[in-house]
Amino acid sequence: MTTQTTITGISCPACSGRKHHRHPKVHGVYTCDRCGAVHGTCYKGESYEIVLPYWHEGESKPEDERYYDLETLGTTIERRHGWFNINTKRITQTG
Repeated sequence: MTTQTTITGISCPACSGRKHHRHPKVHGVYTCDRCGAVHGTCYKGESYEIVLPYWHEGESKPEDERYYDLETLGTTIERRHGWFNINTKRITQTG
């Protein structure tokens, strides 16, 4: 059993929460303990492990959605942000 270390000192872009955990699969990405938002910096390909580059089809319940704000590295630095469905990992809203 692994325990997650609480990270403090960074601010959540969605709720300004100050306690986070490292994302279990992607280095440089954090999950807010307060609202569940996913944010940080990673390679663009790694970001697809968190949020797929496809739109969610059909309705999505608000309790199944989380904010994401990822700075992605590659040939250029880009920003992927909006809301995604945690069950399908698909985008429900951008921006």
